[in-house]
Amino acid sequence: FKLAQEQFKLGRVAEARAALEPLYNSPDPAVRQRPRLEDFKLQMQQMQAMPANTPQRAKETERLRQELVAMTQYQWDTAGLTELADVAGQLQARNLRAQLYLRIVKTDSTLSRQWIDEAAQKVLNDSEYLNAAEIHFAAMGRATTLEDRRHHFRSAIAGYQAGNMARGALL
Repeated sequence: FKLAQEQFKLGRVAEARAALEPLYNSPDPAVRQRPRLEDFKLQMQQMQAMPANTPQRAKETERLRQELVAMTQYQWDTAGLTELADVAGQLQARNLRAQLYLRIVKTDSTLSRQWIDEAAQKVLNDSEYLNAAEIHFAAMGRATTLEDRRHHFRSAIAGYQAGNMARGALL
């Protein structure tokens, strides 16, 4: 893994990807997942180096989106899910990014209110209004104080309003 990082720093993407390959067959799932994510990021950089607005780049982008969806099926810790969400944002996979943030909020009870607000804001900026509201509703259900529950409720309603869904907000 360290060798791959060094190869990447030197601009040797193919060598970095090759250095990660032996880790794919590890019996430990955690050891397998990390290199796959790093390899995925390297593939993204190769895609971004392609000329913009070409059929090849569009095809590679779609392939990477599909691979990212497959990667989300594994068990990830919060840091891994956050990285996947960031990658989804870079690939313009807005709904996937929203679903990953929602998954994090539902599974990690140690998240700060600020982290949840920032994640929901990213989702809201992606025009995923219902998902932004769902993030706040999920956080509201896990909130330990009345102030936090109110905050998340108001933020969820604001998500509906941002999407011009007044009826949904009332319901």
